[in-house]
Amino acid sequence: MNSKNALVLIALGAVMRLVPVEAPGWFPPTGLDGSNAQALWLTAMGWIQFATGALYLIRHYVVPRIPRWEGPQALRERSASERPVLGGAVQKGIF
Repeated sequence: MNSKNALVLIALGAVMRLVPVEAPGWFPPTGLDGSNAQALWLTAMGWIQFATGALYLIRHYVVPRIPRWEGPQALRERSASERPVLGGAVQKGIF
């Protein structure tokens, strides 16, 4: 999946969620409680597709930027406390 696919999933999910709300005449009540299985299915799948696309975009564009939100001072302090040791490992601590 790429960003274009995620945006299309978000748009398709939004349309699927809005169709039963905006055009209720297309979904006559068929259940005993006045509900329609097609409208419920479109609403549920709309939420799922919207969430799938949104979570993909969040994972690829928001999550990688979270360490930057800490600020440059926190990054400097973190890198100053980590000293390289023999073998390329990183030793953490004050000494």
